[in-house]
Amino acid sequence: MKKRSAISTFSAAAIVAAALAPASPAFSGSCAYTIDSSGTNVRDSQGNCVKTSTWSKDQWTEACGKPKPKPKPAPAPEPAAQPAPAPEPPPPAPTPTVERVTIQGTALFALNSAKLSEEGKAAVDEVIEKLRSFDKVSSIIITGHTDSTGSAAYNQKLSERRANTVRDYMISRGVNPALLSAVGAGENEPIADNSTREGRAENRRVEIDIVGSKTVTQ
Repeated sequence: MKKRSAISTFSAAAIVAAALAPASPAFSGSCAYTIDSSGTNVRDSQGNCVKTSTWSKDQWTEACGKPKPKPKPAPAPEPAAQPAPAPEPPPPAPTPTVERVTIQGTALFALNSAKLSEEGKAAVDEVIEKLRSFDKVSSIIITGHTDSTGSAAYNQKLSERRANTVRDYMISRGVNPALLSAVGAGENEPIADNSTREGRAENRRVEIDIVGSKTVTQ
């Protein structure tokens, strides 16, 4: 009886001692932090999780102070497609035109002569300068005219000689010969009354028709 009582007394004492002993930290195999019997991280006096000897940085957890990863910024929206620029308007089309310059015969030639006077050369130079206002010149038609004094045959030949004299002078001033043509109309195209001195003076003339194009300006 005494022996059984001694065993019972020892067992009771062991139970009491176990109950009063402080809980010892628990570990789990590869655990990087010390946890208590309830599975909670054990912390030091500064509130930091207590690491085990197997801890490494890649085992750092958010529960023990690892910063949360910053969320990736949302991708910038694709820029809205811009409409294609409007095409440039085409350049204005050149306008076909015929410009007539009339030079009185008295300014060009002496009476019954086809020799170009100095005054006549200056008048033709002004016509040549006018060519610069064209974008393109297709042709230049020089037509000689006379009054009705004398025979029709003589006047026809005289008008042709005068037209050719103007043509030759324009070529000497650098105008392309391929653009030039010279014709004589004789006394057949009067613009005034041949029965008067003034009318006959108007009929003695050279007409220069410039056929080409000019750009339309807005």
